[in-house]
This record gives sequence, C-alpha cells and structure tokens, in this order.
Amino acid sequence: MINDKIASGSQQDFYKVATNLAIHMHVGEDEIFFPAIKRAAETRKAGSTPDPKDKETIKNSVLSISDEHDEIGDANNKIRYLSNGFSIPGDVCNTFVIISEI
Repeated sequence: MINDKIASGSQQDFYKVATNLAIHMHVGEDEIFFPAIKRAAETRKAGSTPDPKDKETIKNSVLSISDEHDEIGDANNKIRYLSNGFSIPGDVCNTFVIISEI
C-alpha cells in the first residue's frame, strides 16, 4: 500500500494534468494558437505578410505550450511510476476493472 504522501502527490499530479488539458483544449491551443496559425498561413498564401499580432501570438504560444507539455509530461511520468505502469491493482472490484479497460 502506498503512503499518504505519495497518494497526495499523485492526486496533485492527476489534478494538474486534468486541469491543464481542460484549459488547453478550450482556451489555449484551440481558441488562440491554431486560429493565429490559420490566419498567418492564409495571409502568406495570399501573398501578404502575416499580422505582427499573429506572429507574436504564435511565438508566445509555442514557448508556453512547450513549457506546459514538459510539466504535464513530468506529471504523467510520476503517475505512470506510482501506478506501476497504469496497471490495475489486484485488490479492486470488478467495476474498477471494467472501467479501467474502457
């Protein structure tokens, strides 16, 4: 059985991953980064220079996303380690097993 400090740490890591992914999908990449890339690509395709705001958004987003991905990757690695490779513990109920296999 894992101790309370490890359990608390894994809960924090899981919360960090879940929260970051939710924000990522709704605010970060989908609403800011990808639209700026699309506008810049369309502008270049039309033979013009992309808006400096879009260029700055892309630059800042790449830096931010890179840091976030590293942080989330570290949290996922901790969770993977603490869960023994995301394996199902031997002492859980059938419902847990079924849900884990979905």
